[in-house]
Amino acid sequence: MEIIQKRLDEALQLCLSGRLDATSAIAAEAELNLILNEGNTKLILDFEDLGYISSAGLRILLKLAKSIQQVKGSLIMCNMKDYIRDVFDVSGFSTILKVVQNLDEARILIKQEG
Repeated sequence: MEIIQKRLDEALQLCLSGRLDATSAIAAEAELNLILNEGNTKLILDFEDLGYISSAGLRILLKLAKSIQQVKGSLIMCNMKDYIRDVFDVSGFSTILKVVQNLDEARILIKQEG
């Protein structure tokens, strides 16, 4: 699991690659918390290179979303492969987290949220 940061005008894009599962969850959570603690409250999670997500990965994303909500920030996810989107849909996470098709839509939504 790797997280690559790209600064956008309106947010920080985090490109996730590899597998977000029980093995990588602890390190991923620590890195995401560090990013948030550095004052980055507008995040776009780009799943284009994410090959797999487990329930442990979903749990981390839910915790991140709650932390961002507490600081009145924004968290948007984009570029999901169909099978990853299916995991979000079946688990109900696509109804409680902000998921859009692509980076352009995520950037527009971040700007709208201010």
